[in-house]
Amino acid sequence: MTLEKNKNVPRAAKFLGASKFLRTASSSKIRTDQTLKNELNDSTQKTSDGAGTVKVACTYRLAKYLSGRNLCSRREAERHILNGDVTVNGVKILTPVFFVSESDSISFCGKRVENKPPARLWIYNKLVGEITTHNDPQKRMTVFDAVAARHGLLRVLSVGRLDINSEGLILLTNCNSIAHELETTHLERVYNVRVFGQTDALLGSKYAHVFPFRSDNVTSIELRNIIIDGIKYAPIFIQIAGHFSNKSRIQNFWIRVSLHEGKNREIRKVLGRLGLKVSRLIRVKFGPFELGDLPAGELLETPVALYSDQAK
Repeated sequence: MTLEKNKNVPRAAKFLGASKFLRTASSSKIRTDQTLKNELNDSTQKTSDGAGTVKVACTYRLAKYLSGRNLCSRREAERHILNGDVTVNGVKILTPVFFVSESDSISFCGKRVENKPPARLWIYNKLVGEITTHNDPQKRMTVFDAVAARHGLLRVLSVGRLDINSEGLILLTNCNSIAHELETTHLERVYNVRVFGQTDALLGSKYAHVFPFRSDNVTSIELRNIIIDGIKYAPIFIQIAGHFSNKSRIQNFWIRVSLHEGKNREIRKVLGRLGLKVSRLIRVKFGPFELGDLPAGELLETPVALYSDQAK
């Protein structure tokens, strides 16, 4: 039996599960909008614990439920639903406007969807040459291919991205909500960056506010008010260790860069605007998570409590 696509399902349906609705369905009956509305309004997801307490089951939009199991993105889940690849309690669903609960039996592309596993979080030391995407038309090595091949880790999401030429810390998780929260909370990202050019390109830039020397001989700079191709970048904090007698000399030198946003190739673009070429970029810290001495290509599970503490 197939549930016809219906754009007029009331939003009140989000409080209702699919079970009763599907159990009462007739295989020969085509539902109208009003029929569906009446049945949803008459349905409940309430249970009693025997002591008079009524519990209401949590429900989820079907596409969100599938993406939360890391089967695909929410948009891809909607396409699968419209293509008839998803069944709920044995019934094919053809509308993304459908809500389910944990008690429903759901199949995706012919395979039963298991209950959501406990949230987990890993630190991965990404190698140069790996890209942060699930689908690459050019068939290059991805971060997810790498952790699957080396560590047997499947069906995970990344927290943000590192470009193909960057390396270092990237967070992986099996939980959609953790990935989203860590990406959007503007946690500090710290990078060790090797650049080629003149130190005076930083120290003498019109964008730079230079702080006084500290006792450890570190020059601290904050870059402000940088706009490139119409995009305004938030302040970027940079530290340069050592003393340069000839600031106009062209050379390789290391800097430490801290920022709180992750626009596409932000560090390379901003430093390029100052006349500096990035030859190596290593992320060493993301919020409370640090790369430490984790070898390149290795994976380390980290307590989810670190994320929970940061989110408070």
